[in-house]
Amino acid sequence: MIYLKEIATTVFLIFLSTNSVADTKTLRVGSKNFSEQLILGEILAQIIEDRSAYTVERKLNMGSTFLAFGALENGDIDFYVEYTGTGFVTILKRTDFGNPDEVFQVVQDEFERRYQMVWSPPLGFNNTYGIAVRESDESLAHVKTLSDLAKENDFIFGSPHEFLERKDGFIGLTEAYNMSIPPERRVSINPGLMYKAIQMGEVDVITGFTTDARIAKYNLRILEDDRQFFPPYYASILVKRETLNRHPIIQDLFNILADQISAEEMMTLNGLVDEKKLDPAEVARRFLLEKGIIDDGKLDRDTNIEDSERLGWPAYLWAKRPYITEIILEHIWISGVAIGLASLLAVPIGILLTRKETWSGPIFSVTNVIQTIPSLALFGFLLPIMGIGLKPAIFALFLYSLLPILRNTYLGIRGVDPVLKEVARGIGLTNRHILTMIEIPLALPVIIGGIRTAAVIVIGTATLADLIGAGGLGNPIFRGIQSVDNRLIMLGAVPSAALALMVDRGLFYLERRLTPSQK
Repeated sequence: MIYLKEIATTVFLIFLSTNSVADTKTLRVGSKNFSEQLILGEILAQIIEDRSAYTVERKLNMGSTFLAFGALENGDIDFYVEYTGTGFVTILKRTDFGNPDEVFQVVQDEFERRYQMVWSPPLGFNNTYGIAVRESDESLAHVKTLSDLAKENDFIFGSPHEFLERKDGFIGLTEAYNMSIPPERRVSINPGLMYKAIQMGEVDVITGFTTDARIAKYNLRILEDDRQFFPPYYASILVKRETLNRHPIIQDLFNILADQISAEEMMTLNGLVDEKKLDPAEVARRFLLEKGIIDDGKLDRDTNIEDSERLGWPAYLWAKRPYITEIILEHIWISGVAIGLASLLAVPIGILLTRKETWSGPIFSVTNVIQTIPSLALFGFLLPIMGIGLKPAIFALFLYSLLPILRNTYLGIRGVDPVLKEVARGIGLTNRHILTMIEIPLALPVIIGGIRTAAVIVIGTATLADLIGAGGLGNPIFRGIQSVDNRLIMLGAVPSAALALMVDRGLFYLERRLTPSQK
């Protein structure tokens, strides 16, 4: 008989091995999920790689402030760039802000006291919120300030979901200006799609950022914050005190980048990613070379800024081949481990249920409920428990794999002709021999069919794993959505679909080969 205790122990040990403790010579840099953060994350990573022997693990494109700060607090990343206004209002829950120096002093003192975290000197630019309208919108031509906008009642307001939920965002803004925008006149929208939406007239007012090059690109006008509601949002590196003491190279980052990036420079860098479609890593490298912060020889003029966005699809794929290889291997690893662990657990449980029929109802009820939980909700639920990265991603995908494998194993074993089992007992075979020599071989095609279904589900769902820092083929998809870059989206979507089809066809062929009538 198969021993479930030993199998469960094996699953547990393999699962733990996917999230082993990071090497002390490895630093993990994080970022949120918009272009400016990706560029800044790359700037930090490349300086460390250039000036030290450290290996840098990039956990970029993580999502909201909640994810990034939570990852730092839980030790899943070592540092990332945060904004003083976000720290002041969103994390510290303060609203009594004054001038930029006062805000910075408060976040410095309070983060040290509450979280044992340190803010670097500001990097130089203030990326505060800006409420923008189309310059060509005649219905809002007379609106110059946010107080003017508060008097209007016939516009559609588009904004990222995080802004709509933040005290220093929509909630506080409407209170400060006594502004009434009912639910039917506000739209939660991805930051990268806001500008297309306002350009096409789908929304009339959006939440922008003052360092976003698309403000000028789309001919938008920032309304004056005449009541000075928005606090200053100076960018700084945020790190735990313990990490800073253990890795002096991070202090070097503080010194190197202090007041080195102006608002105009940051806007230019953002434009290269959002409009010229350059990779954030390349944009960061060019900036560091031009500033003289790193030196790996002359600038590589092969990646001409004006020509890069006009590369044909084959040339684009060729230029991205190292990146494509990396994310495909990440995706295969995440999906493969999840499916493998689920198979190790679900197959023996499915066999056990054919012997313990009274257990089948409750167990199938649980796995059915798990299957109905939306993927993003499950990832979000696991974050406070398991942090970010591979561990929650693999665990969530493992849970989604259980039902099809469990169900097919159960049905496959039950579908074996009882007459065959009676004949086997008649010639003296034990229950163990009947299981291993008759039931499993005959049920194997059905079991493989369940693994096949699980594999297709997992490979598709695994694209969401990038939202919690696990990487994979979701990385270019979400970056492409953010920067409205169809080539980046295709860079993740096409390999993901191809991988699912290849695995599906491979397992289908195996299933047919194992079916007696098909041999």
